[in-house]
Amino acid sequence: MQRKGMSVALVAVMLLVLPNGSMAQNARPCSLEGSWLQKYAEPPGMEPLLFVESLALLDPAGQQLGYRGTAPNPLRWTPFAPDVDVAGDAVGIFVRTGPRTYRYTITAQGAEAPPKGTPARGQIQVFWVHSGVATCVDDNTVEYEGTWAIFSAIDVPAMGISNQDRDRDGFPDAGERPIVVVPSHLLSKRVQLREPYPLVP
Repeated sequence: MQRKGMSVALVAVMLLVLPNGSMAQNARPCSLEGSWLQKYAEPPGMEPLLFVESLALLDPAGQQLGYRGTAPNPLRWTPFAPDVDVAGDAVGIFVRTGPRTYRYTITAQGAEAPPKGTPARGQIQVFWVHSGVATCVDDNTVEYEGTWAIFSAIDVPAMGISNQDRDRDGFPDAGERPIVVVPSHLLSKRVQLREPYPLVP
């Protein structure tokens, strides 16, 4: 009877660690290296924000990845910087915290374009920091849970807002706190190889 009980327990453990078992799925390391499309669900009636992303290894062990992303349809919504019409690329770092989880920080800036025909540079008016945890749902889907922190890079006296990046290095100055912090729930899907589509007659 004892041997039979041990056999049943062994079968149960094997079912968990086999490829179709949940323990195996949760324990098997995933890699974020590659190209991704990330969708940010806006309120009903608004066009979703889309990020085109690329992640590359920074170390041979795969513990850190560099991030670069751009939004083809950025949103002008910041009330204290309404003139922003140029969205810079986002850059960031991902650090592995488990077989299928990473901590991440991503940052980007928004600027007002200079008048056409002038040699002036556009003024950076706003920047944001997105931080949280990324979890592999499967090998081709990643779920992000975190927050967006919005900072001002200009003085807005009418709203009591001061420039939070006076040294113009793209990061919040020491001691500065974000003007706005909102939760984020994002889903990224890997860009995979596809067969060429047939020509349309």
